[in-house]
Amino acid sequence: MARRDDELDTSPPTNDAFTGMLAISLIALIVGAALLYLDWQQYPESTPKKPIPKAPGAVLQPAADGGAKKPPADDGAKKPADDGAKKVDDLKKADDAAKKDDEPKKDA
Repeated sequence: MARRDDELDTSPPTNDAFTGMLAISLIALIVGAALLYLDWQQYPESTPKKPIPKAPGAVLQPAADGGAKKPPADDGAKKPADDGAKKVDDLKKADDAAKKDDEPKKDA
């Protein structure tokens, strides 16, 4: 049988364990946000300059002659280009000569 409107329960809802857990969670969030703000407030407003990293294990020692070596002076003259094609041709000729030596000679 259906309930009638005059029989509805009008008492306020009771607080149970879940309501207490919600309250504890809200308090924990507020405390966490406050601690995060206090931690963030300790950092300086500007970023510090980054240090230049050094190579690991590298030890700088003064030169034996007391000074740094200077690069050779460029007199402006062009150096001849390395002709790789000549080297390849020479290698092919040497290879062909070696193959001819390895071939068995035919008696005619």
